[in-house]
Amino acid sequence: MRRLLGVLCVALCGCVAVVTPGDSPPGSPIDELDTAPECIDVTSATAARELQRLTSRELDRTVVAVLGDPTHAFANRLASTDELISAKQRYFRAQSATAVWAEAELLAAEEVSLAAALRPVFIECSGDERACARTFIERYGRRLWRRTLGTSEVDTVLATYDAARAEGTHVDGIQTALMTLLVSPDFFFFQAAPEGEAPKGTVLAERLSSFLWQQGPDDALLDAAENGALDTAEGFEAQVDRMLADPRADETFANFLSHWLAPEKVATIQDSLGAAARHSALYPDFKPPGSGADGDAYMRALAGFFSTEARVRDGSFERLMTSPKLVVNEAVARNLGLPAATGLELRDTDTPRRIGVLGQPAVLTAFGRFEGSDPVHRGVFLLRHALCNDVPPPDASVNTALPPAESYPTTRARFTDATQNDSCKSCHALINPLGFSMENFDAVGRFRTDEQGDAVDATAKIPTSPRIEVDGLADLSQTLARDPMVRSCLARQFTTWALRRSVDQGQFCEVRARSKSFFEEAGPIASLVRAVLTSDNFRNPGVAP
Repeated sequence: MRRLLGVLCVALCGCVAVVTPGDSPPGSPIDELDTAPECIDVTSATAARELQRLTSRELDRTVVAVLGDPTHAFANRLASTDELISAKQRYFRAQSATAVWAEAELLAAEEVSLAAALRPVFIECSGDERACARTFIERYGRRLWRRTLGTSEVDTVLATYDAARAEGTHVDGIQTALMTLLVSPDFFFFQAAPEGEAPKGTVLAERLSSFLWQQGPDDALLDAAENGALDTAEGFEAQVDRMLADPRADETFANFLSHWLAPEKVATIQDSLGAAARHSALYPDFKPPGSGADGDAYMRALAGFFSTEARVRDGSFERLMTSPKLVVNEAVARNLGLPAATGLELRDTDTPRRIGVLGQPAVLTAFGRFEGSDPVHRGVFLLRHALCNDVPPPDASVNTALPPAESYPTTRARFTDATQNDSCKSCHALINPLGFSMENFDAVGRFRTDEQGDAVDATAKIPTSPRIEVDGLADLSQTLARDPMVRSCLARQFTTWALRRSVDQGQFCEVRARSKSFFEEAGPIASLVRAVLTSDNFRNPGVAP
């Protein structure tokens, strides 16, 4: 096997919004939030080009698409080598090719090639076996390496077939040739454009298919790349439209939304479910299994909501935020006390107070770690992910321990008292109202109107400019759906995620100009996706995909 190349990771910066002075308490690091950040034309510096390898998911999906692989060996063996390289931007990117990774890649390639060699479609040959082997290498090598192989490359792989065939059968030769294709750096590394040149041809095709489908290009995209059509604006846009219309793009969009909502929170969800089971006084009927499966089930239900209610092709931002639907499975139905579910079921929401993505149990549970709920972490989540603003962590000298829950009638009263001192209140004037508006939902996402006999107060003044009063999560969701700041925040995070690097104001201006329907007309999120993909920043990013 050829010597593996090292790769560098891309460190992304966070999302920074424009803020304006307001009437928040003195000393606040962020005054009131600006709902209409100015678009300034800024010349951006191009990042250095870096070599990256495909993620385990991209490798697995490519192999499944090309070979119909049932083993999912690349996903199973290599998933642990993908790293969450940006806590704020939240996407997985394969990093350095370590010895552990190389061994896992070799085992995955062996597993896949052995399984493929048992299938007639790959080994049947009615004529000269060596000619059949060459055809196999040319056909499947093109899809696996994401470009047409040169004659010398085909000959090199064919030589491994010859060696195995000499000592065994045609099946042995095909299995060896396929394994050679799968252990080559040409399979697991993205192509890179020559230094100083814009990506084009198959390099650009890789970038597009990796983003939209999380796999290698199909034959139609490779054809467009190799005949020059993809290098024209018209040809590129035609491929973007074709691929956006494919159901595979729906999953990619759902993947972004899951990352937007912090995928590492699966573990937090499980912690919340476990904590709820331990607090029998608060949750007398709550008995989640101890296997840890409920956290994953909650995230699957959230992905189901994305794929049904916020599809990339026709879903709008307003629909994402205000849909009156709830996606449930067995775990969600059981934990929320709803009628039993089989598989994933799209239902009308259990209460009109629960709408949109913020009302989905996975989101509520991920930020509900304390007894009853966790308005502070819910508020910080909204401040960062819905409004693209941040607050610094508390000073080391600040006592962040919460007072005993039994000393307060409600969670709101407890957190209000804990955060009213001078060292806390400036930041919590922004955080608490957002979290308090979600207080009608407990730590596991169940709707409630009282807390151990005391009425729940979910009214709040949201720190937009001007401040807006809301009463509960549904009111909050409708307010955020109409706020241009929130729409702009989602768009900026999507742009950063798509480009896989930080985005300056000048680059974001191009996206805004190309997606007026999303920003100004409440159009489908697909218009934002198309605007990012057809922008100069995507086609000529200065970095590998």
